[in-house]
Amino acid sequence: VRERIFVDETEQEQVFSELLKTFLESTLDYLAAPNFPEQLMDSKFKKFSQEYQVKKELDKLVEEDDDDGPADFSACFKD
Repeated sequence: VRERIFVDETEQEQVFSELLKTFLESTLDYLAAPNFPEQLMDSKFKKFSQEYQVKKELDKLVEEDDDDGPADFSACFKD
């Protein structure tokens, strides 16, 4: 759900500074964690691996479906 919240012009500076302060307090601690880079690489690698496996399986299915069989039904009948 998208909502628009309007802030009175006289309160904009205060609201912005509070939002910035909250963001910096919560995000910088997270980014500064010693294991952050390792966890980020692990999660990106897992995501990439899963996407690669799915693509590989889909490519196999497309290759298997390439044979549409005979162009007509004559193979179904005996002479």
